[in-house]
Amino acid sequence: MKNKKTCMLLILAFSTLLFSQEVGEKTYSVGETRLTVLKSIVLPGWGEHSLGHHKRGYFFNSTELTGWLAYAAFTVYGKQTRNDMRTFAADHAGVSVAGKGNQYWTDIGNYMNIHEYNDQKARYRQMDLIYTQGDQFWAWDLKKNQKKFDDMRLNSRIAKRNASMVVSALVLNRLLSVIDIATLTKNKVENPYTDDLETYIFPEGDRLTLSLNYRF
Repeated sequence: MKNKKTCMLLILAFSTLLFSQEVGEKTYSVGETRLTVLKSIVLPGWGEHSLGHHKRGYFFNSTELTGWLAYAAFTVYGKQTRNDMRTFAADHAGVSVAGKGNQYWTDIGNYMNIHEYNDQKARYRQMDLIYTQGDQFWAWDLKKNQKKFDDMRLNSRIAKRNASMVVSALVLNRLLSVIDIATLTKNKVENPYTDDLETYIFPEGDRLTLSLNYRF
């Protein structure tokens, strides 16, 4: 849901920009059009700057910079929190950290010790899910420490999810910049066949779908 809202806000901001176009009479060659589209794919806003539309370029530049800063922040925080939770589990639950998957960390956040976990799985005849002793052992010293660990685990997962949402926004920023370039050069290209842009933004289930067809 947050991912959808982020995309909708970015599209709304882009729409506002689109309807405030800077007027110009310059025409563009096929080569210029292709190059500016490629520039916008590499760095949103670069194509706009090359056409002299600097306000529009700064809009996409700032969105890109904000996105990368957010991605770096979420990624670093997520990794640091994951490392901290593992160290915390080793100190307060006797966990052997090496070689553990996501399901193991989820399980130790939900059960006080390996015996409590195994007893429940045995009652439900889920024998294939039972952990063995040894390096799979854990036993929390205090309930509050188990709760603190689980909060750290959830925060790490949320940070990872947010980072993936930012990646989606960065991709969308490129698509919108390409559409903007195509709109700015529409009816101003020396070779008419390059003026072939079709864009569709429509809801599909619980998300928005963007379709872009642009002929070089």
